[in-house]
Amino acid sequence: MKYVVFNSQLKQLFNKCLGDNQCAAPVVELDYRHKGSLVIVNGTCLHNHHFEWRSQPLSNKMAIGNLLLAASILYSGNTYTTAAEIFDTFKLKFFSENDFYYIQRKYLLPVVNSMWNSQQQQLLSEYEGNTDLIVAGDGRSDSPGHSAVVKVTEVNNSYSMEKEGLIRCLNQLEEAHVTVTTLATDRHPQISKLMKDEYSTISHQYDVWHMSKSIKKKLAAAAKRRECAELQPWIKSIGNHFWWCSDSCNGDAIELKCWENYQVYCHTGDLEVFHNVLLKNVPKRIAFRYEGTVARTLLAALDNNTNVGRKQATTISGEKRWKLQWSKASHQFVVKKINDPKEFTFRTDLLNATLDMHKSGSETEQSAIKIPVLARNSTGRGEKPFKTEAIEGLISRLGKNE
Repeated sequence: MKYVVFNSQLKQLFNKCLGDNQCAAPVVELDYRHKGSLVIVNGTCLHNHHFEWRSQPLSNKMAIGNLLLAASILYSGNTYTTAAEIFDTFKLKFFSENDFYYIQRKYLLPVVNSMWNSQQQQLLSEYEGNTDLIVAGDGRSDSPGHSAVVKVTEVNNSYSMEKEGLIRCLNQLEEAHVTVTTLATDRHPQISKLMKDEYSTISHQYDVWHMSKSIKKKLAAAAKRRECAELQPWIKSIGNHFWWCSDSCNGDAIELKCWENYQVYCHTGDLEVFHNVLLKNVPKRIAFRYEGTVARTLLAALDNNTNVGRKQATTISGEKRWKLQWSKASHQFVVKKINDPKEFTFRTDLLNATLDMHKSGSETEQSAIKIPVLARNSTGRGEKPFKTEAIEGLISRLGKNE
């Protein structure tokens, strides 16, 4: 357990000598030093006895509190900037940005990568030899210029990034002897062509949710015309009917008529949930280095895998819990299930693994996230000028305009 202690309260602990002799004489001199969140108090009593007190235990000359605090920032999906603003507002002693990224690079990223590799190997071994495996896939593009696991410089253009990501995923599953029988995606043209030409043994199905959303969007646009206004009250029912058709056709494409890519009832709802978790750990509007992006993506995966399939919460009497929530899409209140609270045991496991790695000094290159050699983004930029020259040029231009 840890506590926040005010300086005025801390001083009350050092009224009397804490030296080895325990003479209890009045303290006549106190000196405070800080190393991040660690405070070191050196005191001298009336009898010239000296003592030293630390607010945190040390491990290999590093304050444990600094290590765990840096780890907690990353493992909870937050950023140094956000934490630093909170600490600065509260006037709480904190370590520097350089110290944070040193700890992250040396200990935190290897721990995240190591834990994910262990979980991934376990999952792959469970699915090895499974002949009825259905997987879902979807891409997530970061803002222009920001880091991504597949960078635009690795492919011809940004449109091809999702295709390249899928190829890597399918190849990795094949190398792990995991057989994919059905893949559910959105209607990305490159993905459709890729599956037809190079992965014809895999049944490629379109996500029912995306198609239903597309149908309702087109119907909503048509209903705005005066001659089609009567469509409006039927839009939701038509979308629901499409879901029912895909679910009840029993895999028969003929019964589903022309909708052959919807004959296996598939949707990427769980994947959308993961994307929400990913958005917390890897916000699109914040630029991260490559290894930081990978580690935060793995943290989102650990979070998702820990909490996937949560049951619906119940009251003390055993009744299932529900809530009413306003839907922007349907412009009405809809009923939503309330799930059991999320569990974050993986964060505790990560913190314990961080302590173990630091105490044993066992950080290895095998645990580090490998950074591929990538071409730099080529967005028509010229050579970066020296900062002093750019400033002189700006001042010169401003002077001419006065």
